[in-house]
Amino acid sequence: MLTIDSPISGPDGRTGLRYRDADRTLFIDSEVLDPPGGIVVFTATITRWESPHDAMELPDGVRRRILDNVVPALQAQGIGVDLI
Repeated sequence: MLTIDSPISGPDGRTGLRYRDADRTLFIDSEVLDPPGGIVVFTATITRWESPHDAMELPDGVRRRILDNVVPALQAQGIGVDLI
């Protein structure tokens, strides 16, 4: 099951998205845009699943699949997405 919690406060106090796919989760650093209704997703922060699945860095194909899931899910909620 895929879920995206947005926005949340991350481990360092920054705003982000919590992405869950089956038993794996990761935090994607992002920033809510002003005026409301948009979000910037910092794609370089999609690097590893969280523990206990954090042994290796995510390959490019997995990062692309995550973005391919995140962007339409946010857009379906009326949230504009900028990827940087």
